[in-house]
Amino acid sequence: MSDRYNPFGLPYLDRPAETPNYSVDSRWPDQPSVADAFQMGHLAYTDQYSPTTYAPFDAYDRAQQAQHRDEKQQQAVQRSADVARGLAGQQGPADVRPVVGGMRMADMAGDMLAPDDVLGAATALNPIKALGKAGRAVPAIAGAVLGSDTAEAGGARDPRLWSPISGTKLRKPLDEMEHRYTDVRVPVPRFVQPEDLVGGYGVFTPWDLSATNKLLTHVDNEKLLRPVKLSGGAGFQEANPGMAAASELAISRRLDNQAAKLTEETGKPVHIIPITMSPSGIDASHHVADPLSQMVQTAKITRKDATAFDNLMREDVPDWVGIKNKRFQDYINNLQGGMVTKALMADRMSQTRWQNKGFPDVAAIRHAASEPALIDQPRNTSGMTIARYTPGQGLLPTSHPSYPQGVAGQHMGQLASLLPFEKAAPDIAEALAAYNARNMALGKRASTPAYHFQKPHAGVPTAQYFDNEWADNVRRHWGERP
Repeated sequence: MSDRYNPFGLPYLDRPAETPNYSVDSRWPDQPSVADAFQMGHLAYTDQYSPTTYAPFDAYDRAQQAQHRDEKQQQAVQRSADVARGLAGQQGPADVRPVVGGMRMADMAGDMLAPDDVLGAATALNPIKALGKAGRAVPAIAGAVLGSDTAEAGGARDPRLWSPISGTKLRKPLDEMEHRYTDVRVPVPRFVQPEDLVGGYGVFTPWDLSATNKLLTHVDNEKLLRPVKLSGGAGFQEANPGMAAASELAISRRLDNQAAKLTEETGKPVHIIPITMSPSGIDASHHVADPLSQMVQTAKITRKDATAFDNLMREDVPDWVGIKNKRFQDYINNLQGGMVTKALMADRMSQTRWQNKGFPDVAAIRHAASEPALIDQPRNTSGMTIARYTPGQGLLPTSHPSYPQGVAGQHMGQLASLLPFEKAAPDIAEALAAYNARNMALGKRASTPAYHFQKPHAGVPTAQYFDNEWADNVRRHWGERP
């Protein structure tokens, strides 16, 4: 139990903050620029944890009433079950009383032996990459904020104005933002039982939180010059029959090669299973870049400030077209291999320096383009959607504006309740925790699932075999008898 302020019910905030005795910057000599940081693929540097992000909570933490661990667990399980129901189009809260009752008994024994989140326990000290000139501000995790934004007037923080969707204070609470959509399609839900996966393998891949099956026309009541099609995230597999995933060429090729090799070596079914990225992972796609490029052209920004931002971008993107140039929207939408540039643009515009100068509200755009129920979910959560890989087809061309190369597969459905990574992929989580423990004992950086899947670590599996024991453990996690 801890007295740490934890409005989102995240397991790693149940432990006291630890202060590192080393320089964070010295730990990342191999990543000198933001472009290098984004090479980890589709997730960018925000998938690394930083001990410094805990610091802003400390003063406020001490003033809060201690929260019992059972309450945190109940909140997390309730939210996970409610999200699954919401994604399936069902109304009302899920009944998690059997789950909570089972957890209270299990925790009495289990907490003496190991933390619930073995991966989180092993990665809590992982420093974020030093970004040099290109990273003036470190992205925040779970609403923790650095610098001058850490304190409210009078010393009190309004929790409704802080969210993992933004590294700075929100202009208004998320639940007060009014976005508008057209052409909304609600698919018929399909559910996958744990037993349906037994005898096969799971290959996990980072996935942004974007919404699907609708056109975004207004961001917090500001009309876009042209609607933006939302077509990613948890609904992608269902909305794109015959496709299990899609991304830029290098990422899709790596995923397809992994699934094809596993199929050939084992003869077993292989399932493509997304895990959630941070809420800012969506920045690398058109879901944020397109509306941002539209809104910045109509925003009341002085010529001096626009020029200053353009000059900053050109330090890393020499061919950058100015934000007030009439060709700017076409430039952003037609970037080839443009995930790095799009994410860098959104990250910089979201910083307090530029938000205070009238730049578009990046947090509002992320919120409008995301599946809201997933924003507060812990990173690496899975179960929102699952597809069975189809071998022998190679990469498939797509018409998606952000992800041109697809991986073949058939959508199966979603789990009845979402799973934390250590429950969905226990073999990977356990091995990665051991790897991190060894590295941290040597003063080296820890890793995350997303980093591991982009650059696998020796001795850590990249796929999870689903046997009857795995299915039984999932049932137990849900409070059911296997």
